[in-house]
Amino acid sequence: MVAERHLALARSRDNRLRLAHLRIFSMLMDGPLRAVHIAARLAATKQTVGPVIDELVAWNYLTRTVDPRDRRARILDFTDEGRDLVDALVSLADEMEDEWRALLGPDVLETCRTALWRIIDSQNPLSP
Repeated sequence: MVAERHLALARSRDNRLRLAHLRIFSMLMDGPLRAVHIAARLAATKQTVGPVIDELVAWNYLTRTVDPRDRRARILDFTDEGRDLVDALVSLADEMEDEWRALLGPDVLETCRTALWRIIDSQNPLSP
């Protein structure tokens, strides 16, 4: 349900976008990263995420610049167009959370959120 609404919003702007692209966007929410770090966070290989990243760069959603700490490496970040799309996706997430809060109440919503994060963390191979 959540992914479908986000994908519908993204596709209303660009029908080439897929869930794989949105997963890359989510990895860059806290700032620029190397492709290898994005792959690790997604429990994927660089070879798997590479073509998806290449599309986002070609479509002007991401930039690829030289990492000043290692000139052989490249850093990925949002372009203005990419940031605009991500801002719209974040706004949609906020609207959905407001809907759930109105439906469930703040305490039940927080209990649900805590339970879901425990489940997610238990399935994440990178969790402690």
